[in-house]
Parts: sequence; C-alpha cells; structure tokens
Amino acid sequence: MSWVEITREPARTLLHPPKRYALSFEKAGDSVELPIDVVRAMGTKFSIELWIKPLRWIDPSYGDSRIFANDKYRESGFAVLTHAPTNRLNFATHYDGGLNIVRIDHWSDYFGMFSQIVCVYDEDEPIQQIWHNGGLVQEITPTPMVYRDVAANLVVDNMISVIPLFRVYNERLTTDEIQHNYLNPMNPILDGLVLWLSLEEGSGTTAHDESGNGNDGTIHGARWIEVTRLPAR
Repeated sequence: MSWVEITREPARTLLHPPKRYALSFEKAGDSVELPIDVVRAMGTKFSIELWIKPLRWIDPSYGDSRIFANDKYRESGFAVLTHAPTNRLNFATHYDGGLNIVRIDHWSDYFGMFSQIVCVYDEDEPIQQIWHNGGLVQEITPTPMVYRDVAANLVVDNMISVIPLFRVYNERLTTDEIQHNYLNPMNPILDGLVLWLSLEEGSGTTAHDESGNGNDGTIHGARWIEVTRLPAR
C-alpha cells in the first residue's frame, strides 16, 4: 500500500443554502437505519458524501466511533469513523489481514462548523481518498477490500453532531464533481446516486431517499432540529 499526503489550504467559511432542518445525534447509538440495498448497490467502487457539524466528544478517551459503517465493520467492508484519542476522522477499508486508512487529523479543529466529507474507494483503479470541503486531504493505493453483504447505517457512537445532508454514489466522484457538490449542496451531481438523504422532513421517524431508489432510512434516537446555518459557500 502506498500513500500520498496532500498539503491543503485552510477551509473556507461555510454559509447556508435554503434549508431548514437537520438531524441532531446527541447520544451513543443515535442512528438512521438504512436498507441493505445501499451497500449492495455500492459494490467495490463508491463515494460517500457526508455533511456534518461535529460539536464535542461524548467520551474523549473512547476509540473507534462509527459515523457510517458496515454492521461488521471490525471484520470486513468499510467504515467512516472517528478516533477521539488521536483526534482523527478516518475512512477505513478492510482487507484480509489489515486496514487501508486515510484520515483527517486534528478533527476537533472543525467542531462547531459544518464540513463536507467525501470518502472515495475504487478497487479497479485502485485508489482510496478522503476529501474535506472540496479539497483532497489524503490518497492511498489500497489493498483490495474484503466485501461483506451486510447493511451499513448512519450512526453516532461518540460524537455529538448535526447532520444536514448525506449521499452515497456507486461511482468514483471526480475532483470537479466533489467541488460542485461542495459549492452546490442542494443541487448535487445525480449520476450514480444510490442514496440521497436531504433530511428536510422536520418530523417523524423516516428519512426519505431522494435518489429515486427507495432507500428510505428509519431514525432511532436522533431528533429533528431547526437550523439557521448550513453548508454552502
């Protein structure tokens, strides 16, 4: 496995699009349960786009904490997760005998502000990347991931957070596409969309999928909040 560390410019200030609601994840286990069809459609080439406003750790000594991950993420598949002791946000894929990891360091520096996180994996290339606010942070050449046919959910184990948008693609988003979504979060790239949770319902326990694929999520614990600052340039 080889890797490249990217030197990035400071993140720009994020303002808000015409959006009113988001989900607040405030205790360990708050989640949006998603159909297994999401993982099945992702395959071995995918992009995960998460908009998140992290607020604080629940337990600063706690280790791996899921944000979006296979139910068996410690054994196979993929995980977007935080690690409080090292103050990192990681995107990990499992191979037979180890982990491919790309990361964002000093994650708590972004507490209290909205961030766009994009995680890209392409087994054919092969390439694994993590992006922050339209900029590439780290890229590696991964060992092929061990795929497992188990569901993945949006979940918070150890980080109180607000999540206003979440999307999954079964394509590798290009630089231009990632930056387009960063600048136009409510008008994203549509090709390859598997899941699009706009999280605009404001009430109820269903997060509706706007991709047209019917991958609605079921909300457990997380609550709707009204927001006045959300992501956009």
